[in-house]
Amino acid sequence: MSAPLSGDGPLTSWHTPTSREGGIWGTGGPVVGPKGALWISIGNGAASGGAPYDGSDSVTELSPELKRVAYFAPATWAADNASDLDLGSTQPVRLPDNALFVVGKRGIGYLLSAERVGGIGGQLAEQSICAAYGAAAYSGSTVYEPCSRGGLAAIAVNAAGKTIKVLWRGPSAGNGSPVIGGGAVWVTHYSANGGTLYALNQTTGKVEQRITISQGLPHFSSLSLSGGNAYVGTLTGLTAVNGA
Repeated sequence: MSAPLSGDGPLTSWHTPTSREGGIWGTGGPVVGPKGALWISIGNGAASGGAPYDGSDSVTELSPELKRVAYFAPATWAADNASDLDLGSTQPVRLPDNALFVVGKRGIGYLLSAERVGGIGGQLAEQSICAAYGAAAYSGSTVYEPCSRGGLAAIAVNAAGKTIKVLWRGPSAGNGSPVIGGGAVWVTHYSANGGTLYALNQTTGKVEQRITISQGLPHFSSLSLSGGNAYVGTLTGLTAVNGA
C-alpha cells in the first residue's frame, strides 16, 4: 500500500493475484529501483500442480503507481507453493550491472537481470545456497545471505559472467540478518533464551568478535550501526554495544 507524504489524497494498493496467501511479508520491505520502481518478493499462493500460474513465489517489479511491470518465478513454482518453499522469506538484492539476486526457503539462489527478469524460469544463473530468512546485505557484487542453518553465506555474484559462487560461511549459529560496517560483517544468533552478536571478517568470515546478548532475540533479528555502536533489539528492550 502507498500513501502520499502530504497526508492528502487516496491510498493506492496492489495485491498478489492469487485466491489465498501470496503474502509480501519479508522483513526488509520493498527494494527501490531506478525511477521509483519497487522490487518485492512474494510468498506461496494457492496455485500448484496443474493450475495456471497466479503471481505467487516470485520476484515482482511494481511501478510507483503499484502496477505490475514484470516478474520472475522459478520453474519449480508449483512445487514451491505446495511445500511452502517460496521466495517470500527474503528480499531481492539490487546489484551492479542491473542485476538482482534472491534466495528463498528452497535454498536456491537466483541471479536475475533487472532489465528483463524473464518470467517463469528466466534466471541468468542459479546455485544451491541455503534456506534464507530475513534481509541480505551487500557490498559491491558480494551478497551476504541470512541462512537459517549452516551459517551466514557470503556469495560472489557476476552478472556479466552469469556466475554465483559461495566465498565463505560464518559461524553455524549466525542466523540473523547481517549488517556491514567498520570493516566487518555483523550478524546475530537469535534465540528466545539469549543470543550472540558476531563481528566477522568481511573477506574471510573469520570471527573477530563474539558478544553474548543475555536477553532473548526475536525471529529474524538484525541490528543497526551508528557512531561506533551496535544497537540490538531484544525481547525486553534495546542493547547497545560499543566498539563497532
